[in-house]
Amino acid sequence: MQPAPDHAEGSCFDASGFGVIKPEVAGNGKRYNLHPCTSTQWLSPQSCRASFVAGAEWGAIRIPFREFEAYRSKSRFQVER
Repeated sequence: MQPAPDHAEGSCFDASGFGVIKPEVAGNGKRYNLHPCTSTQWLSPQSCRASFVAGAEWGAIRIPFREFEAYRSKSRFQVER
């Protein structure tokens, strides 16, 4: 799944006023990775990621921005972009 908000061409959402991403997830008890896209990292091999475990029941998880680490990139997670 790759949700993407509908922004005007060249614009981006500034998430610097927030501290976490809180998705609703369900899975099989295994570890998953969340790779948010930014305006400077939009190709899937180059991203930041955070891991989480999703149990069988649907529920919200909290992933603080500080937990996102560079993956195949040297760029930090830029919440303002």
